[in-house]
Amino acid sequence: MEGRFRNDVNSVEDFPEDAARWTGNKVQEVEDIPEDVDRKWDNFKDDVEDVPQDIAGGFGNAVGDVERFDDNIDNAYDDGRDSRRYDDDNRW
Repeated sequence: MEGRFRNDVNSVEDFPEDAARWTGNKVQEVEDIPEDVDRKWDNFKDDVEDVPQDIAGGFGNAVGDVERFDDNIDNAYDDGRDSRRYDDDNRW
């Protein structure tokens, strides 16, 4: 009981500092709004400017995937057959 009373007293004693700190944080948040808007605008503008390059990169990757589609087919059949063959040895 005494510990709870002590915590309550400390909370009341700390209230002015806590309230001032909270108020200072909120005032700073409001003062930061113009900078936040500018930063978001710049990021948006950069994102829009990067769209053509992003699209071109995506198409380039897709073309590369299509060109490499059959690169590993040569050995895929043999690998599958060999894998199954070795699994057959472990069956009962």
